[in-house]
Amino acid sequence: MTHPLLSRLQQGVVLTDGAMGTVLYDAGTPLDDCFDALNLTAPATVAAVHRAYLEAGADIIETNTFGANRYRLEGFGLGDKVRQINRAGVRLAREAREVTGVDALVAGSIGPTARTLAPIGLTRPEDVQAAFREQIEAMVDAFLDTGFTYF
Repeated sequence: MTHPLLSRLQQGVVLTDGAMGTVLYDAGTPLDDCFDALNLTAPATVAAVHRAYLEAGADIIETNTFGANRYRLEGFGLGDKVRQINRAGVRLAREAREVTGVDALVAGSIGPTARTLAPIGLTRPEDVQAAFREQIEAMVDAFLDTGFTYF
């Protein structure tokens, strides 16, 4: 069976959503806030952004989890919320897809850690790998829980 993304690409142009953080900022979220935490504290705001992108014609939407790795979340005192924030991010994107009825793909968004790797910096590559693994595993679990078998 062909992966759904490959099938879409074979059909022509595939539109993705835009900058989640920019839209959340425009909606009133201060730049110094943790945008990923909004999955827990302001889920309706995040869901509205997803729905707007879907209604505008996006074929792919990304979860609001770009900075939801341990290192980035620790800066907001949320290092212990990696799993919850990522799972909520998946759930919100998936629900927006269902609410709108748009047959879009949902992609897990993963951004940088904002740490410099050794030997230039102090962060060991294997620690960054573990942080990404933690984030990815939370999203995969959430995708599977919602019935998705692909990203």
